[in-house]
Amino acid sequence: MLNSVYHGRRYVNNSGRMPCHTARVDTPPSFTDRLRLVFEESGLTQAELARRLRVPRATVNAWFQGRSINLTHDNLFALADALNVVARWLGTGRGRKELAKLQPNHTELLRCYTALDQKERAAVDLIVHQIAEKHDRYR
Repeated sequence: MLNSVYHGRRYVNNSGRMPCHTARVDTPPSFTDRLRLVFEESGLTQAELARRLRVPRATVNAWFQGRSINLTHDNLFALADALNVVARWLGTGRGRKELAKLQPNHTELLRCYTALDQKERAAVDLIVHQIAEKHDRYR
């Protein structure tokens, strides 16, 4: 049996060079599959998830049953936030699944930053960009 990996729209063998014609062709995980996976990891109930997203429980149930594929962007991002995953991965299966982990001091900085008004945020943004350019880290 060949070891194969799903790559784009086809399976390739473990060398990555040739299409894997003898490999079992599975479809990549669907939105519903990804949702079920991260939901199980979250420890939430469907009712709790519905409350957090402020949607009817029947809507959440439809997502889990694969009956509702027309998910709004707002609900997708809220769902990803509630389940602590990257929205792009949840919606498409592409990219990384996990959110970047913030250190405690990063969380405190973010809390302070979000408490600033628009003018203060603009001043902080300017200073941070100037420092980053100085150290050639900004692109």
